[in-house]
Amino acid sequence: MAGVLLAFLCALALALAVTPVAAWAARRLGILDMPAPRKLHRMPTPLLGGVAVYFAFSAATLLWARPVNDLHVVLLLGGAAAFALIGIVDDVRGVGAAKLAVETGVVVLIVWLGDFRLGLPWPYAGYLLAAGWIVGVANALNCLDCADGTASGTTAVSAAALALFAILEQRWAVATTAAALAGASLGFLHYNFPPARIFLGDSGSLMLGFLLAALSAAMAISLESTWELVALGVILALPAWDFLLVHWRRYRSGLRNPVQIMVSTGKDHLPHRLLSSGMRPGEVVLRVCGLSAVLGTTGIGMALWGVVGAAVFGAILGGVGVVLNSARTEHVGSNGPRRAQEEQPGSSLGGARGI
Repeated sequence: MAGVLLAFLCALALALAVTPVAAWAARRLGILDMPAPRKLHRMPTPLLGGVAVYFAFSAATLLWARPVNDLHVVLLLGGAAAFALIGIVDDVRGVGAAKLAVETGVVVLIVWLGDFRLGLPWPYAGYLLAAGWIVGVANALNCLDCADGTASGTTAVSAAALALFAILEQRWAVATTAAALAGASLGFLHYNFPPARIFLGDSGSLMLGFLLAALSAAMAISLESTWELVALGVILALPAWDFLLVHWRRYRSGLRNPVQIMVSTGKDHLPHRLLSSGMRPGEVVLRVCGLSAVLGTTGIGMALWGVVGAAVFGAILGGVGVVLNSARTEHVGSNGPRRAQEEQPGSSLGGARGI
């Protein structure tokens, strides 16, 4: 138990110390998100936040999770590095939809080596579900990174919930790794909270999404109760739900080609809609983190109490749905909300910084 707390504190301190260094390096290397008519920020902003988060996370994990004794932790570190590298290449050069194929290849290898699967009765179905879940959540969190602080805040809250879940299941390596992820994300949020001084970039948002999904997949291996398996999905429901909702709306708007739907841009993700409803950027972060906390708590309740937790989950999920649907994209007034609606881009495969 002490190792879990120490991993969190170590990652938090490292992220607070290293993030300014990453910002300085990004400026020296010219890896910046430049202002544009479709973006909110008015100054060139460093894009190497993901590197700082990965350093803090991996250092704390190596110190406290003892990865040499757990293959899953080794695979998580390697997969996170691969996703961060994919994101850096996309931030610098822009690789478009091709990165999805590379991500899938990395995830399939990790799922096979780590035996990430669910106990389904059909051959290989558990592996396919695990691979699809990891790739999907990684890109879903990438899409949620369309406003300052939303992706890092969501990761901090959801990773903390996964750490608590792992503690209850006595999965100490997973708990320690999740705690390190929560600490690194929280430390980075100090600099990423509106107005952000540094962005995660695709290198960060893809990596964080991968880690959340892979940690939940690692947890699922040892779970036997259906309620516990569903609870993992509940904890990460916010980015997954937002991703599915947006793409369903795009399909209903007339897009039919799956590739066209995935690469299309829009201003229809949850942070976009909250900004357009009149909320300030800081309020958007707090709302998104609050929803993540509610879902995380509900997921843990479901794992502990089954049917009772499911009833609570149904009520909470309905409330979340009301929030998602009430944050409409109609203009409110003639100033702030209209500006947020016009300038905030979003892309299913390129994140929300205008790619």
